Amino acid sequence: MKITRENIYEHLLEKQFTLVERTIFDAILVEKDWMHKWLITQEQHNKFKEYSLKLIKKTLKCSSKKAKLAFDKFIELHGLRIKDGNTGKF
Repeated sequence: MKITRENIYEHLLEKQFTLVERTIFDAILVEKDWMHKWLITQEQHNKFKEYSLKLIKKTLKCSSKKAKLAFDKFIELHGLRIKDGNTGKF
């Protein structure tokens, strides 16, 4: 699937869910409270952020600053929470 302005949001959501071995289907039909239950590590978040910023910048043809704003908004609305590496808590 080619990533476009129209489907980049869905692509990033699906890509994020692969970090916890889940899908959009799981989020919609299986685990309605996924935002509070699914956690990722700081390292996973950093890799996802790096991937996302490059993709947003390329797809939307915008500056790094605007790509970061778009990513931050995505994370604010639908980002998985980051767990503490030592305790497993966020």
